[in-house]
Amino acid sequence: MGDRRLSSNARHLSNGTGLGHLVLFFLLGFSTLHAQTLGVSPNPVILVMAATGPLAAAQTLSINASGLASSVNWTATVSADAPWISLSAAKGTTPAKVSLSLVDWRAGAQPPGSYSGKIQFAADGMTPVTVDVAWTVVPPPPPPHFSYLSGPQGCTQVNGYPDPAVCAVPDEKPPGGFNPPPPGGSYVDPNFGGTVNVITGTAVTHTYSANNPLSASNKYLMAFNTSAGNLDVVEVATGKVLFPKVGSSQDFFWDSYNDSIFYYPKGAAFIKHDLGSGQESTIVDYAKDGHTFTSIKRGGTSGSSKDNWISFFAPTEMQVCALDLSAIQTYCADYKSAPGIPYGAIDYTLDSKGVDKTSGKRYTILVAGGAPPGIYSVNLKTGNLDLEFRGPEDPDGNGNHDGNCDPGEKCMYPSHSDTLEDSSGIQYLVFDNFSNNPCEVSTATYQLNKGLAITQPVELGGGKRKVMSLWQCPFPNNNGGTDEHIGCAKNAPLCVISTVSPYRSATDPPLRFPHATEIIVMRENGIEVRRLAESRSVRFTDEGSEAYWAEPRAALSNDGSLVIADSNFGVEASARVTLIATGMGKPQFTVLNAASQWPALAPGSYATLNGNGLANCTASADSANLPDTLCGAKVAFNGLPAKLAYASPRQINLLVPGSLPAKADVTVSVSVGNVDGALQSVVPADTFAEAAPAIFSYSLDDGVSRAVAQNATGVLNGPGLNGSTASPAGLGETQVLYANALGPVDQTVADGNPAPVQPLARTLRTVEVYVNGTPQTVQFSGLTPGIAALYQVNFVLNPATPVMPEGSNFVWLRVNGAESRHLVISLKGSVPGN
Repeated sequence: MGDRRLSSNARHLSNGTGLGHLVLFFLLGFSTLHAQTLGVSPNPVILVMAATGPLAAAQTLSINASGLASSVNWTATVSADAPWISLSAAKGTTPAKVSLSLVDWRAGAQPPGSYSGKIQFAADGMTPVTVDVAWTVVPPPPPPHFSYLSGPQGCTQVNGYPDPAVCAVPDEKPPGGFNPPPPGGSYVDPNFGGTVNVITGTAVTHTYSANNPLSASNKYLMAFNTSAGNLDVVEVATGKVLFPKVGSSQDFFWDSYNDSIFYYPKGAAFIKHDLGSGQESTIVDYAKDGHTFTSIKRGGTSGSSKDNWISFFAPTEMQVCALDLSAIQTYCADYKSAPGIPYGAIDYTLDSKGVDKTSGKRYTILVAGGAPPGIYSVNLKTGNLDLEFRGPEDPDGNGNHDGNCDPGEKCMYPSHSDTLEDSSGIQYLVFDNFSNNPCEVSTATYQLNKGLAITQPVELGGGKRKVMSLWQCPFPNNNGGTDEHIGCAKNAPLCVISTVSPYRSATDPPLRFPHATEIIVMRENGIEVRRLAESRSVRFTDEGSEAYWAEPRAALSNDGSLVIADSNFGVEASARVTLIATGMGKPQFTVLNAASQWPALAPGSYATLNGNGLANCTASADSANLPDTLCGAKVAFNGLPAKLAYASPRQINLLVPGSLPAKADVTVSVSVGNVDGALQSVVPADTFAEAAPAIFSYSLDDGVSRAVAQNATGVLNGPGLNGSTASPAGLGETQVLYANALGPVDQTVADGNPAPVQPLARTLRTVEVYVNGTPQTVQFSGLTPGIAALYQVNFVLNPATPVMPEGSNFVWLRVNGAESRHLVISLKGSVPGN
């Protein structure tokens, strides 16, 4: 009835004057006018970045108006408490897209923490829209422990560097008066304590960093006589040339086991050279074995594996291959058809040092100038190489941040790189990289089994761990700028980094800046950094292209005990080979937080020991009460026995004694069988705290680290893809996180005993939970009943928690100001009952 009366009135008014039309508009169109709305999406916006960089990627905001007026003028105002928010435009006309990013100079210096701000969008006659912006800066991993054989001396602390980074080079020529010792002589580096032994005379250099010039057990050195233009084999102990003018090339490589054997490519064949017999033989000729390769190359800067695998490429046929020298079996892939940016000219190939513990894969890396690298793996079943991924998009660039390397984007490029195997058997790529935010050159490790997440910070579940800043901007970058080389040991978790200064003329004084002309050894994937010596080598502009050979290009022996480096000692055309003991040749094991795999421990927490010869067999504890001994292995912390949960020759999982005092050095010793304390390692005081919170994690095929969490019914948290029983967490639901090292509890529980059921053992320190920067309501934090030393945190997922796309939601813990790694958690955006 009401509708009919309105219709009648409308007909009556339509026969009147213009006033009637106006009244009709208000009767029929008033609701439409007020239904016009301004819309901005996404809302809220979440920005997450690691304190080590890069900056969080910019987000695109879409601004639209609905109703009759689809095109309206709008303005945007950022709240005064968020000066870190930058908008590409503060006003415009709908529809519009605006880029929201971080103010780089503010963001680069922002300390770890969670920050919030608002942006108000307004348009005449419409209700304003407020966009909430949450920004989280994730704390970095523990920094490396800097060590020295002695010193440091003559070094100055520099703002932004964790060590006294600027050091003088006494008597460097020009204009100093230092006279290097003759072949066979030595001197002690006055800054860092390394003993530098001069092995050869002048006009002699070694090969590249990633191709170890020392034979299997350091008996021989492959040296290049620059004046004669040939390779000589030098006896390391005496410095004598025992085998002059050997038929080889820069593409040579030593056998991994036999000092007397090396190999090199010639044409399309690999040649084996036996120094003992003086005989050469063809291992495989790829022109005749069915591959029909025209020629094969390695690129000169290539290393090889610890077990005699070697990679190469056939440039004409565009094939990349890996050769198992033990079985004489070759595995290849056609890189011409690889997706993404074409390779172009190939620079070199690399091999992982062994088979990756986590993925079970052996990797081959194909590096090309001006194109992203290809990461391949050996497929033993098919007899081929499988392409794992092309070098991903660098998150430091301004690309689309989808992980794939597209034309025009900044991508990973491992110039002067090598591969590293850590004590647990994880394989890494190691190289120095320039970044814009922060502006610096830094040394980093890249975990190969992380796939396209390899360039994402490890703090965000990716594979990149920035170890140290070599040079922060501004640094000298003219006259050829800076340069550095990486070389890693085959049989030890060690790499050497060598750096240079810019070119200068023979009359210029030295130009000092942080970490220039240094020889630095890194242990594991950044646990320890040892600065050994200054190279004292100068690149002179007067020498033209020959000045390159004054770079130290430091390499590392198979066992990691010796560094080989070149130096001209500040004199033109005077390069010679030097040898420096690292002091790291003795086998060591690492002690890591069992959940985070970082060197951050606490009394009463689980730790993982990674090394070699740690036990006689493989076994897990077979009762709820953890034993003192497994597989003949015993572990002590400052003499106190640790309870063991798992033991194998390469890994021990154990419980750190709860009675140890925090903030004190801890000596960890491992005894196997009847050999007491045969292996030792030290946990520095600054990594041993009352609490070192960490969430246990697991990974899917994408390599992303996800939090181990369950809902109230015990279902594992996860994306629930491909038939998985895992399920995302819903807003308002209870979740249980499983964690490590949350600190003391309110009951005394003997080491290795199950936690009590009644009463529950609760943490004494407040445990905070954050998801996407939003605080969560913690219901319980303490030990999991019935299990030894496993912490759990029960929390209700705050309905106000913003939900992001899968893979972009993060959860973390905070105890006493210490923050855990941020791990991915799967969320679904609904509140039960709504």
